[in-house]
Parts: sequence; C-alpha cells; structure tokens
Amino acid sequence: MSGGYRAPAGDGLGPLLKLFEEFKRRLSELEAPTGTSMGSLYAQVQAKFAELTALIASPGDIAPDDVTGSGDLRFPSVYSTILSTDYRAVWVTGVDGQLGHVPSAARFKQDIIDADMDATALLMAAEVVWFRYRAAVEGNVDAPAVLGGIADQFAAAGLGHMVTVDEEGEPFSIEDRPLLYTLLKSHQELVARVEALENNP
Repeated sequence: MSGGYRAPAGDGLGPLLKLFEEFKRRLSELEAPTGTSMGSLYAQVQAKFAELTALIASPGDIAPDDVTGSGDLRFPSVYSTILSTDYRAVWVTGVDGQLGHVPSAARFKQDIIDADMDATALLMAAEVVWFRYRAAVEGNVDAPAVLGGIADQFAAAGLGHMVTVDEEGEPFSIEDRPLLYTLLKSHQELVARVEALENNP
C-alpha cells in the first residue's frame, strides 16, 4: 500500500528503552552524594572515631555488651609501640570481663594490716614445673613448653591467696601480683634472719 503505515524495525521498543535509560541516568544523578551529604557522613565518622578513642583511653568504662566482633581481631600497633614511661597493667575481671587497672595508693584501700605469714616456707612448698598448654598442643604438636606452676598444687600448698577459682570453685589460675608480694615478704624474712645471725653470732 503506497503511502501507508510502515512498521518500525525490530520489536518497536527502541524508543521506550531509550526513555528508560534516560530515567536511569537522571535517577543516578539525583542519588549521587552531594557535598552536604558527604560532609554529614564525614562528621558522623569523626564522631564515632572520637567515641572509640575515648573508650580506648578509659578501658575501665567498657561494658561487656559494648564490644562485639567476629573473625580474627588484631591490634598490631600494640606490639609495635614501646612504652617507656607512665604505663599501667590492664586486667580483666573474671566475673563480667571488664577491663581496668588496679591502683596501689592507700586512698583506695582499707583494713590494712601487716602480712603475718611465713612466706619463705610457703614458697618452698610451691612446685615450679615445665608444661605445655593442651590448647597449644592441639593447634601445634610442637608447641613449646612453658615455665610456671599448677594452680591446684599451689592451693594445696597453702598458697590459695594467689590462686583464683572458676564458677565451680575449682583452682583456675595463679595470679602474679600476690606471688610477687609473697616473694618480697620472703626476701624481707630472709634478710631479717641474716641480720639476726650477724648480730648474734
């Protein structure tokens, strides 16, 4: 038919697809972050970073439910930073897992009395042994031996003041701080005995 309707090539959806592509392009432009939104995001990140810095500066304020994580968490800067002044030991409580440090000034203590014990005799009953942790051996059959003590033996030898217990009341670990002060007390006892012998030959 001369001068009649001519069907478009293909399926006739070309113009419609072009229209959709144009809508897609314009939507992408509208969703692109503006300078204002980017500034807002930056401010939010800075605020969260400040909160994290405050928590690191005061670890005693961190509650167990405040921190979650998955995978292998590593803090390489801890092992690449050498502290030479104003450093403190950080401990974790066995009850709720809170982190904190243990002060030694008198203003934090009460009911202070002299440690009346035969520290030297107590320490002589403690057994120093080589051992390997089972968990370490499970991961590596060649895990190295560790020098230390056995909490059960320390408790049985009268050194329960330096042994912590688990939820069932069973010996769990040997704490370094009471062990250190027991050693200091033993040293004082030995010095006093030597001086007594020197003064009364």
